[in-house]
Amino acid sequence: MMTNIIQAVHGIYITICFICKIYHKFTIMAMERVAVIGHSYVSRLEQEIENGKLGINRNLNLPPNYHVMFFGLRGATTSSLLNSSKLQDCRDYKPTKIFLQIGGNDINPHDRSVDVIQGIRNVIVSLQAFGNVRQIIVGSLFQRRKARGMSADHYNLQVDIINSSLKKLYDSSRKVHFWTICGLVKPAWDIWTADGVHLNEVATKQYPVKSGWQ
Repeated sequence: MMTNIIQAVHGIYITICFICKIYHKFTIMAMERVAVIGHSYVSRLEQEIENGKLGINRNLNLPPNYHVMFFGLRGATTSSLLNSSKLQDCRDYKPTKIFLQIGGNDINPHDRSVDVIQGIRNVIVSLQAFGNVRQIIVGSLFQRRKARGMSADHYNLQVDIINSSLKKLYDSSRKVHFWTICGLVKPAWDIWTADGVHLNEVATKQYPVKSGWQ
């Protein structure tokens, strides 16, 4: 009788240990390591969070199984981001999800929209090579109130062309998803700081909420 009881208890113990191992493995697999990488919108978002102005934490108020890191490079173009240490830092972080905000600084009077699109694709290919990444979310480019070397209308037309092309390009992709940031791409209200380029505090607070990082 005592032997049977001991064997039964031992069996329960083994079963519990097995379940705990499975649960631990599942928990690890369920953790989402989110990398937010791109130009000054990313670095300014991180700065505003650190300053406590937005009322959100560094994890963007996402569920507890999310861990978020920012890799923002002020003034970044697709080529400068590819050649920066931020890309390697992002790789070392081993993200499972990546939100990419790039391309707005590539638009200029000399390059065609197809050149900007190719630059964005080059960044995406580099991010896909990380290995751990299950999903890449590409944020839509934003219109501007002011643009360097060209009119705002011309710049914003290029933004529309690029966004439309990227949406079609990745429409059937399972791993790369183009995300239209509703309310901020073609804003019905003034979302910019005085420079006409960067997001003001109100828009910056809306930025992570509308960016599909969950």
